[in-house]
Amino acid sequence: MKGQKTGGRKTGSLNKGTIEAREACAKLVDDPAYQATLRRRLLQGKLAPAMETMLWHYAKGKPKERVELSNEEELFALLDAGRMRNAAASRLRNATRDPQP
Repeated sequence: MKGQKTGGRKTGSLNKGTIEAREACAKLVDDPAYQATLRRRLLQGKLAPAMETMLWHYAKGKPKERVELSNEEELFALLDAGRMRNAAASRLRNATRDPQP
């Protein structure tokens, strides 16, 4: 029965290592001493820019990215490029799969 699950975890469930890592990270982030240090570094301007950006995204939401097109030709060029990229990715996936009996 190639391609069918016959045991193990249910589809979409996390493995034990992922669960343990998530729990360990939650303990660190929830620690009041860590939060105080993080706040101090942020206020002193010593927090990594990526971390500060992530905090803003979590607190206020990530801004939507918008693309403005000046004419229809640009729109069609973008759509065609996306279709070509999707078709190439599909061909690559199909080429790397085992042939079906």
